[in-house]
Amino acid sequence: PKFTNFEGLTLAVSREDVLLARVPWGFGEVLLLALDLTQPPLATWGGTEDFVRKCLATDHFREAATQSTSKTAIGPLTSNGISDYSSQLQAAQDNFDRVRRPAPWWSMAWLLLLLVLIGPLDYLVVHKLLQRPRWTWVTLPLCLVAVSAYAASTGGQWNHGALQVNQLDIIDIDTASARSRTRSWQTVYAPATGRIQCQMQPAAGPWEAMWSATTPGSQLAGWFAIPETSTGGLYRPGGGEWGKTAYQIQPETGEFKELPILQWSSRTLAERWAGSAKQVAESNLRNTGLGRLTGDFHHNLPGALTDWLLAYGGRVYRLQKSRDDEQAVPLEPGATLSTDNPLFLQADLRSFLTRIVVSREPTERRVSEQRLVRAQGEYDLSDRDPARLWQMLTFQRQAGGKSYTGLTNDWLSNDDFTRQLDLGRAVLFGRLEAPPAAELAINGQTVTPDRTDIFVRIVFPVRRSGEIVRQLPKFDKDK
Repeated sequence: PKFTNFEGLTLAVSREDVLLARVPWGFGEVLLLALDLTQPPLATWGGTEDFVRKCLATDHFREAATQSTSKTAIGPLTSNGISDYSSQLQAAQDNFDRVRRPAPWWSMAWLLLLLVLIGPLDYLVVHKLLQRPRWTWVTLPLCLVAVSAYAASTGGQWNHGALQVNQLDIIDIDTASARSRTRSWQTVYAPATGRIQCQMQPAAGPWEAMWSATTPGSQLAGWFAIPETSTGGLYRPGGGEWGKTAYQIQPETGEFKELPILQWSSRTLAERWAGSAKQVAESNLRNTGLGRLTGDFHHNLPGALTDWLLAYGGRVYRLQKSRDDEQAVPLEPGATLSTDNPLFLQADLRSFLTRIVVSREPTERRVSEQRLVRAQGEYDLSDRDPARLWQMLTFQRQAGGKSYTGLTNDWLSNDDFTRQLDLGRAVLFGRLEAPPAAELAINGQTVTPDRTDIFVRIVFPVRRSGEIVRQLPKFDKDK
């Protein structure tokens, strides 16, 4: 067999033919091997098993477990409880604008104050001032009751007494296969303890034409939890429980029946589905052979793309208002954008993601003698901006992976589109200003989200017509 005119990455070649290649297909890839695994030389080779495992990347989780410890493994007081991208995603979803919860250090300060009240201060009052040591049986309960009453009275001020919902929608589109996949996370904040009836489904309105071609059986709903050992995490040790509250989930219809939820707590529900995406986005991009991306592209989504970027190879492309203004120009639906625009600027993708700043050393020497200083921005684990999180998650390996962020990516590894860049494709990432892509009904009533974030990732094929191909001629005297 011979592989000709394929899009992807060549991994191994013989003198003339391609032996091993990775070809993009949808949001994944296909591995093409031109040799038979059951015949020599592969059948008699001792490294065949490791070769197949490496090709299929089945040791992903083993490699993740052997990596260095995360930034959370510092100490019991400095740990932030975030060691995976999905944990930071959950923390961003739990960030409600109308809930002003104090930091953990605030609670620790109040615990320290309580220890001072029932310890040294109580001793000075009953022993030194009143000289009645037995009165501590009265002052101690009074102190505890007063502090408890104050905490109960101020709890309603820190927490909001209304139902709130934060919604996150991720829409992926592959223009080559005209396929799409959509995922929605709905985080529900409850003002009181009780049971709720929920149902998630794709939204109508401007999305109805796109969701009408949903693949049968692709819709799946469930709850979302963090891969941590902390409270609410799935990695906690199991134990027996009596009288545990039960509820039901119907994944195919997106229904949650008798879902329990505690006062001032939250539940995150997730749903995904796939379908067709014909004429949602189109492009005419090509590689000139020098690593530069040229051509044009446009989209027909129901809204403008803001804070967008186009990644290809190791470069990032953005259309800015000016060279000094880093804000990207909104990409309106139907508007064709060409890379020939003089304000269509490009930069190194890794430097853009890690926020590397190059400056001159502040010395009294001449400018030509000053040394350039390259400073890399530190990844903030406490950042709750979903745009920054999903931008880093989309190009996680390109940014350096765990060596830069300190986070593993076991649960959302399929959201890393760096492999699409390796296969010669371009990825458009941006925030979509449009109505929510999914609907949530609680107790039979459709709920309007308090905060909605929609991010779109479009994969464009790139032609290599301008690439220079150098091949040695055959020096065969008989021909």
